[in-house]
Amino acid sequence: EAGFGRYDILLIPNVPNDKQYAVIIEFKAPLINAQEEKEILKTLDQSANEALQQIKDKKYSLEARDRGCNKILHLGIALHKKYLSVKYNKEE
Repeated sequence: EAGFGRYDILLIPNVPNDKQYAVIIEFKAPLINAQEEKEILKTLDQSANEALQQIKDKKYSLEARDRGCNKILHLGIALHKKYLSVKYNKEE
């Protein structure tokens, strides 16, 4: 984990072009006290959306753009035990 106000993972193609995406991944692992699967999934969905918002708010895409990437995939991933929520946005 990068921490300190940076993305968790940035994947950039060796030779950026208009057919390949750079990928920015932000992970969240919220503390969840709920036992009901429905509540766990709801919390994970919210956390995954927060991860996407963080990518946007902190302008993590700028580094990929500076490296020549025009297409960028944002992934917000929230995890809790065996549960997972993944949300995404495309920047083209």
